[in-house]
Amino acid sequence: MRNILLLTACLSLSAAAPLWADDETAEAEPAAEEAAPAPKKAPKAELPGLKAPAAAEAPKAACLVSGPAAKSVGCAGSYQKVSDGFEKVETIENQIKTNESEVTGLKLQRSKEAKAKLKELDKANRVLWKELDAARREQDALCKGFTRAASAKVKELVSDVTKLLSEAQKSQ
Repeated sequence: MRNILLLTACLSLSAAAPLWADDETAEAEPAAEEAAPAPKKAPKAELPGLKAPAAAEAPKAACLVSGPAAKSVGCAGSYQKVSDGFEKVETIENQIKTNESEVTGLKLQRSKEAKAKLKELDKANRVLWKELDAARREQDALCKGFTRAASAKVKELVSDVTKLLSEAQKSQ
Protein backbone atom coordinates (compact mmCIF):
# COMPACT_ATOMS: atom_id res chain seq x y z
CA MET A 1 0.00 0.00 0.00
CA ARG A 2 2.83 2.35 0.88
CA ASN A 3 4.45 1.84 -2.50
CA ILE A 4 1.18 2.65 -4.27
CA LEU A 5 0.82 5.88 -2.31
CA LEU A 6 4.45 6.86 -2.99
CA LEU A 7 3.99 6.10 -6.68
CA THR A 8 0.84 8.21 -6.77
CA ALA A 9 2.68 11.08 -5.10
CA CYS A 10 5.55 10.82 -7.59
CA LEU A 11 3.22 10.77 -10.56
CA SER A 12 1.26 13.77 -9.35
CA LEU A 13 4.46 15.69 -8.72
CA SER A 14 5.94 14.78 -12.08
CA ALA A 15 2.74 15.92 -13.78
CA ALA A 16 2.74 19.22 -11.88
CA ALA A 17 6.47 19.93 -12.27
CA PRO A 18 6.30 21.32 -15.85
CA LEU A 19 3.85 23.97 -14.72
CA TRP A 20 6.51 25.66 -12.62
CA ALA A 21 9.49 25.12 -14.87
CA ASP A 22 11.23 28.26 -16.10
CA ASP A 23 11.91 28.75 -19.79
CA GLU A 24 15.63 28.37 -19.14
CA THR A 25 15.26 25.05 -17.36
CA ALA A 26 12.85 23.81 -20.02
CA GLU A 27 15.42 24.56 -22.72
CA ALA A 28 18.30 23.11 -20.70
CA GLU A 29 16.56 19.79 -19.99
CA PRO A 30 16.58 18.40 -23.58
CA ALA A 31 20.26 19.26 -23.92
CA ALA A 32 21.02 17.55 -20.62
CA GLU A 33 19.10 14.44 -21.70
CA GLU A 34 21.08 14.22 -24.94
CA ALA A 35 24.41 14.67 -23.15
CA ALA A 36 23.68 12.21 -20.33
CA PRO A 37 24.80 8.63 -20.98
CA ALA A 38 22.26 5.83 -20.69
CA PRO A 39 21.98 4.52 -17.12
CA LYS A 40 23.62 1.18 -16.49
CA LYS A 41 21.53 -1.64 -15.15
CA ALA A 42 22.30 -2.70 -11.60
CA PRO A 43 23.71 -6.23 -11.27
CA LYS A 44 21.12 -8.75 -10.20
CA ALA A 45 21.27 -10.05 -6.66
CA GLU A 46 22.54 -13.60 -6.41
CA LEU A 47 19.78 -14.71 -4.07
CA PRO A 48 16.19 -14.27 -5.25
CA GLY A 49 15.06 -12.56 -2.03
CA LEU A 50 17.81 -9.91 -2.01
CA LYS A 51 17.49 -6.50 -3.61
CA ALA A 52 20.28 -4.16 -4.49
CA PRO A 53 20.33 -1.15 -2.10
CA ALA A 54 20.34 1.33 -4.99
CA ALA A 55 17.23 -0.26 -6.47
CA ALA A 56 15.42 -0.01 -3.16
CA GLU A 57 16.26 3.71 -2.87
CA ALA A 58 15.28 4.56 -6.47
CA PRO A 59 11.54 5.15 -5.85
CA LYS A 60 12.28 7.42 -2.89
CA ALA A 61 14.86 9.39 -4.87
CA ALA A 62 12.40 9.84 -7.74
CA CYS A 63 10.02 11.66 -5.39
CA LEU A 64 12.59 14.28 -4.39
CA VAL A 65 11.91 17.46 -6.30
CA SER A 66 14.00 20.59 -6.30
CA GLY A 67 13.41 23.99 -7.76
CA PRO A 68 10.10 25.76 -8.29
CA ALA A 69 8.04 22.55 -7.99
CA ALA A 70 9.45 21.78 -4.53
CA LYS A 71 6.67 23.71 -2.80
CA SER A 72 4.08 21.27 -4.18
CA VAL A 73 5.71 18.39 -2.31
CA GLY A 74 3.98 19.36 0.93
CA CYS A 75 1.53 16.47 0.85
CA ALA A 76 4.14 13.80 0.06
CA GLY A 77 4.89 13.44 3.78
CA SER A 78 1.19 12.87 4.37
CA TYR A 79 1.27 9.92 1.99
CA GLN A 80 3.82 8.26 4.28
CA LYS A 81 1.71 8.89 7.39
CA VAL A 82 -1.41 7.46 5.76
CA SER A 83 0.54 4.47 4.50
CA ASP A 84 1.95 3.81 7.96
CA GLY A 85 -1.59 3.91 9.37
CA PHE A 86 -2.75 1.28 6.87
CA GLU A 87 0.27 -0.91 7.64
CA LYS A 88 -0.34 -0.65 11.39
CA VAL A 89 -3.98 -1.74 11.02
CA GLU A 90 -2.97 -4.58 8.70
CA THR A 91 -0.28 -5.81 11.12
CA ILE A 92 -2.70 -5.86 14.06
CA GLU A 93 -5.36 -7.64 12.00
CA ASN A 94 -2.86 -10.31 10.94
CA GLN A 95 -1.78 -10.83 14.55
CA ILE A 96 -5.42 -11.25 15.63
CA LYS A 97 -6.01 -13.80 12.86
CA THR A 98 -2.91 -15.74 13.91
CA ASN A 99 -3.96 -15.74 17.56
CA GLU A 100 -7.50 -16.82 16.71
CA SER A 101 -6.25 -19.74 14.63
CA GLU A 102 -4.08 -20.82 17.58
CA VAL A 103 -7.09 -20.48 19.91
CA THR A 104 -9.11 -22.75 17.63
CA GLY A 105 -6.36 -25.38 17.72
CA LEU A 106 -5.99 -25.12 21.49
CA LYS A 107 -9.74 -25.55 22.05
CA LEU A 108 -9.46 -29.01 20.52
CA GLN A 109 -6.77 -30.00 23.01
CA ARG A 110 -7.77 -30.94 26.55
CA SER A 111 -4.45 -30.40 28.39
CA LYS A 112 -3.72 -27.93 31.19
CA GLU A 113 -0.97 -26.30 29.12
CA ALA A 114 -3.46 -25.73 26.31
CA LYS A 115 -5.93 -24.11 28.71
CA ALA A 116 -3.21 -21.83 30.12
CA LYS A 117 -2.09 -20.86 26.63
CA LEU A 118 -5.74 -20.30 25.69
CA LYS A 119 -6.17 -17.81 28.54
CA GLU A 120 -2.99 -15.97 27.48
CA LEU A 121 -4.17 -15.72 23.89
CA ASP A 122 -7.61 -14.53 25.01
CA LYS A 123 -6.01 -11.70 26.99
CA ALA A 124 -3.68 -10.87 24.11
CA ASN A 125 -6.60 -10.77 21.67
CA ARG A 126 -8.58 -8.41 23.91
CA VAL A 127 -5.61 -6.05 23.98
CA LEU A 128 -5.13 -6.38 20.21
CA TRP A 129 -8.80 -5.60 19.54
CA LYS A 130 -8.50 -2.42 21.61
CA GLU A 131 -5.31 -1.48 19.72
CA LEU A 132 -7.05 -2.20 16.42
CA ASP A 133 -9.97 0.07 17.29
CA ALA A 134 -7.56 2.84 18.29
CA ALA A 135 -5.49 2.34 15.12
CA ARG A 136 -8.60 2.50 12.94
CA ARG A 137 -9.74 5.72 14.63
CA GLU A 138 -6.25 7.18 14.17
CA GLN A 139 -6.24 6.06 10.53
CA ASP A 140 -9.62 7.71 9.93
CA ALA A 141 -8.35 10.96 11.43
CA LEU A 142 -5.20 10.83 9.28
CA CYS A 143 -7.17 10.14 6.12
CA LYS A 144 -9.60 12.98 6.82
CA GLY A 145 -6.71 15.36 7.48
CA PHE A 146 -4.94 14.18 4.35
CA THR A 147 -7.99 14.68 2.14
CA ARG A 148 -8.54 18.15 3.59
CA ALA A 149 -4.88 19.07 3.03
CA ALA A 150 -4.95 17.62 -0.49
CA SER A 151 -8.12 19.54 -1.29
CA ALA A 152 -6.59 22.78 -0.07
CA LYS A 153 -3.41 22.07 -2.05
CA VAL A 154 -5.39 21.41 -5.23
CA LYS A 155 -7.30 24.68 -4.81
CA GLU A 156 -4.01 26.51 -4.28
CA LEU A 157 -2.46 24.90 -7.34
CA VAL A 158 -5.50 25.69 -9.48
CA SER A 159 -5.39 29.33 -8.47
CA ASP A 160 -1.64 29.46 -9.17
CA VAL A 161 -2.07 27.86 -12.59
CA THR A 162 -4.96 30.13 -13.57
CA LYS A 163 -2.92 33.13 -12.46
CA LEU A 164 0.04 31.99 -14.56
CA LEU A 165 -2.20 31.31 -17.55
CA SER A 166 -3.85 34.72 -17.33
CA GLU A 167 -0.41 36.38 -17.10
CA ALA A 168 0.76 34.40 -20.12
CA GLN A 169 -2.31 35.41 -22.12
CA LYS A 170 -1.83 39.08 -21.20
CA SER A 171 1.80 38.99 -22.29
CA GLN A 172 0.88 37.65 -25.73
